[in-house]
Amino acid sequence: MPDPRAWRGRWYSLTAILLVGACAVVSGARSIDELAEWGRRAADTLLKTIGIRRHLLGWRRTPSAATIGRVLGAVDGDALDRAVGAYLADRHRAATGTRAASPGRAAVIAVDGKALKGSSRLDAHSPSWASPSAQMPTELDQALP
Repeated sequence: MPDPRAWRGRWYSLTAILLVGACAVVSGARSIDELAEWGRRAADTLLKTIGIRRHLLGWRRTPSAATIGRVLGAVDGDALDRAVGAYLADRHRAATGTRAASPGRAAVIAVDGKALKGSSRLDAHSPSWASPSAQMPTELDQALP
């Protein structure tokens, strides 16, 4: 996936910024400020794993809210979607030992969501669940129109 930023002045890799955002969202962050706050509170070993490099003075500083916002605003969403989808499909194939779907038929991922009763109120936290399920096309599916 191409990095939309100019080469000069980059301190954080695109991967590191996206991983800080992804980890923060999985942890419950809902705004750019919360993404940056998650990064500030993350353990040094986690930041090292994510790819936040160490400053010459020995400390690790995560991207600011302004940096995260600029990068997320400039990233091509379709390219990111394709890159993440290809990565997850490759990891799935490696883990399950399955081959890629036939050229004319793609793997199907169905997502079913549920919201708790009373979750439509705007002033209340609304717990919800999503249940993804992946299916590879079978010979029977290929025989169907």
